[in-house]
Amino acid sequence: MLGLRAFGEKVVGRKAETRFMRGLVAIAAAGLAWRVTYVLTHVGRRVLGGDSFYYHWQANDVARGRWFIDPVQLRFYGRVTPSAFHPPSYVAYLALVSRFVSQSELAHRLASTVLGAATVFVIGLLGRQLFRTDAAGWTAAAIGAVYAHLWINDEMLLSESMAQLWTILALLAVFRFWHAPRTRTAVWMGAAVGCAVLSRAEAFTLFPLLVVPIALRVGGTERRGRIKLAAIACGIGALILAPWLAFNAMRFEHPV
Repeated sequence: MLGLRAFGEKVVGRKAETRFMRGLVAIAAAGLAWRVTYVLTHVGRRVLGGDSFYYHWQANDVARGRWFIDPVQLRFYGRVTPSAFHPPSYVAYLALVSRFVSQSELAHRLASTVLGAATVFVIGLLGRQLFRTDAAGWTAAAIGAVYAHLWINDEMLLSESMAQLWTILALLAVFRFWHAPRTRTAVWMGAAVGCAVLSRAEAFTLFPLLVVPIALRVGGTERRGRIKLAAIACGIGALILAPWLAFNAMRFEHPV
């Protein structure tokens, strides 16, 4: 297993890898501590409204067995109507918290801080992947731990907390594919981007703007093989999206 010392000095072995991971876990833990502290010291700062209202109450509805209905229609007009206004993964995550921990706003915000801390961790992995040094990974994670546009989403109860995590995981999968273009890495790339789409619909653009161009330009593979890898990645992404799309196809009169 490959690990790298600060500023590029190569070291090989499990000890070096463990050293990097311990440092990264410590930074992610510090990021989590900051996020939790901010949430606990700002209880009541922000009244639920807009998207945060939607995520919180739809998650509670899902936990009670009402699958992805419009929480606004239910609470203000008493109507039970299906909704696909947002992708499902963040709501599903909060619904698990509602089902097994608590249905409170505070519980959902604290659960979101876990996503934020996980994002800090994977940012560190991506930083080291890009620059090939432990220092780069730790620095990237430290920036992610304190960067307001990342941690504020946890307290605001917005799906960006989930979307950021899956986007970084998708980028990690893309770089892994770039360095080792084969069926297995194409599968991971397509799956990660598909999961990103289930957290924020805009992530669908990663398929035509990133996955396909990367697959068609990898070195060491003939054209037919590159097309096959692009098709595999997109096909796996489609399989990830299929349950949500099929579920909506049964609920609405028109395609959603």
